Amino acid sequence: MRRRTKVLLALAVAAVILFAVTAELPLPVRTDEPKRFSPPPPAVSLLYREADGVMLATCTRVTRLEGQPTRSRFRIDDEIDGLSFGGEDVTLIAEALPGQQYLIYVRRFADPDTGENDGIEVVPGGLIAVDEGQAVYGGAGFALESVLSDIERQKKILSVPAAGYYYGDLASLAAACGEIVVGRVLSVSDPTPTLCRSSSRGESTLSTLDEIFISISVENVLSGSASPGQKLSVVLEPWYARPVTNALDLTPHTVPVPPESSPRVGSSYVFFLIKSGDSKSPVYFTVNPYEGYVLLAGDTLVCPYYNGALAGVPDIKKLAEELRLLSEDSNVEQH
Repeated sequence: MRRRTKVLLALAVAAVILFAVTAELPLPVRTDEPKRFSPPPPAVSLLYREADGVMLATCTRVTRLEGQPTRSRFRIDDEIDGLSFGGEDVTLIAEALPGQQYLIYVRRFADPDTGENDGIEVVPGGLIAVDEGQAVYGGAGFALESVLSDIERQKKILSVPAAGYYYGDLASLAAACGEIVVGRVLSVSDPTPTLCRSSSRGESTLSTLDEIFISISVENVLSGSASPGQKLSVVLEPWYARPVTNALDLTPHTVPVPPESSPRVGSSYVFFLIKSGDSKSPVYFTVNPYEGYVLLAGDTLVCPYYNGALAGVPDIKKLAEELRLLSEDSNVEQH
């Protein structure tokens, strides 16, 4: 009993000493500074998706003329992403304050004077005041470093078509494709789990999908703006990655397991491609896993049984002729 009393007394003394020492230690400084690498508000992340360039710039002059929009001149402090202005000042239609630094999201637009896509404008909501590395958007403050971190994060996200459609005839298949090319396969990846973004009706969804990444060298162009010798990055979603919808009646389209899951390196194929909806992304997507590519053996199209759009098209010459006729019919309808 006496020993137990001594132990309890020793513990009590130690607790008193610990409290005294803790009371002398400085308390942590509490501030309202935002987390330096936490993401900016979601609306700011969306600005990046709409922008062709992001820069940090200081307003040097504001010009207001009657009957004309206010124009502000900016000295570029840092070209964060996208468009480069070669160190030159830039003038934008914007209400800014001289001497104030801004985080600015800009995009290209067709200049009415030249007709070229060489005009630059501020993305709506894309002029954000910055003071000592801190920005405020919609009443929420965030650190400038968080924008840089968020941009790098978004660059790793693959923007994919919201849905895949199956086309039962060549006319609808060709109309859906931005590029139809003969390409020799340079490399093919294994199905790779990839963080993907798809957008539909103003809503954006993130999911992890298996994607196959293909590099091809263009040998011939049947439709589109690609050039022979150009190298294209192509993304193929394996047949099991996402369901495909029949474009004719919008019902789910399924086929037995395709005998070949991806193109072979060194072989030539006709690729039916659509461009990424992300203006920053250079990749193309096969129009769907079943009709996205057809093997070429000499001039012969080795058409798989599940590709209904190319039924009755035996070779590349016939395909080129059919596509030419479809293009002529389309031009007649437009006029």
